[in-house]
Amino acid sequence: MRDTGEHPSAQARIGETIAGKYELLRLLGEGGMGAVYEAHHAFTDRRVALKLLHPHFAKVTAVQERFLREAKAAGALQHRCIANVLDAGIDADRTLYVVFEFLDGEDLAHLIEDSRITPRRLLDVTLDILAGLEAAHGRAIVHRDVKPANIFIVRERDGGQHAKLLDFGVARVAEPKRDSRRLTQAGTVVGTPYYMSPEQMYGEDIDGRADLWSMGVVLFLGLTGRLPFQSKNYTALVTEMLQVGPPSLSTLRPDLPPVLGAVVARALNPSIDSRYADAAEMADAVREARLAFSRPGDTPSVVPVTRVAPRRTRKTDAVAPVVARPAWEKALDAIEDQIDEIATKKPAEPTPPEEPSGITGFFRKKKR
Repeated sequence: MRDTGEHPSAQARIGETIAGKYELLRLLGEGGMGAVYEAHHAFTDRRVALKLLHPHFAKVTAVQERFLREAKAAGALQHRCIANVLDAGIDADRTLYVVFEFLDGEDLAHLIEDSRITPRRLLDVTLDILAGLEAAHGRAIVHRDVKPANIFIVRERDGGQHAKLLDFGVARVAEPKRDSRRLTQAGTVVGTPYYMSPEQMYGEDIDGRADLWSMGVVLFLGLTGRLPFQSKNYTALVTEMLQVGPPSLSTLRPDLPPVLGAVVARALNPSIDSRYADAAEMADAVREARLAFSRPGDTPSVVPVTRVAPRRTRKTDAVAPVVARPAWEKALDAIEDQIDEIATKKPAEPTPPEEPSGITGFFRKKKR
């Protein structure tokens, strides 16, 4: 964030104390909405990760609501595979903050980027995240931004590891029927394009199956070292998803069990009714695929990551120390910037075409 002279930059805030108890120790990451710090709790002596909303959003109600939604969504999900929210509030200077548990480990994006995760281990991570998604979907919460950078591999004290789902900042929480207000209006697009399902790309009403599509992309990337859809234009990306489809996993990785290719293919089916019905069903299929690896030594390594395009450096939100995000995840930076801008504005009422579009009709959910 730039230092405008009116507010300190994210880096300059190190050393400040938030809410009279959280001392900011170092900057961990910075994104469009806020910055994340390692912080020290003065009274419990606990190390935490604290996210601050950028000061220039102090008077933007829609952004404030979206920021606090992460605290409400993740705070309602006390699950081993979801980063725990410990606290949230408003500082004396009206800065919004959310406090998370501090995680020791690294995100899946870096493991994939460095070819340091085997298919067997990737399936273990997938099962953890699907367990977290099952809990979220059971509370009518759709994450909407499942991707390697939001999957954190936690190192436990006993030497074990497990995965946690991060960043519910763009999650959609179903409101009670009596409350017709929605933070995200129909037609608003939020998420990261490479990992978004076709219906999500079009701003359609979505459910948990959109998150399962994203997990299919994560699996494909981790297993092949490339994204299933790589068009650099937003419209072309959607067309590739609907009309071309992903490359066959068996063609790119003939050494992998065919059952694994079937799991990925179903997760990436452009018709939402043809995907897994829920996270539990997909988890059952992943467990079956995992049985194909009889011993850890039988598991082939991941191939080197194929970079999609050069990118400019951009910081990101996180709840633990991170380095620059992988190049393949940043090829659509310009598109993501536009999406961030759209997400904070009420979209104009769309003018329906005289006849239904063949593309949108392909994935639109059947009315029940």
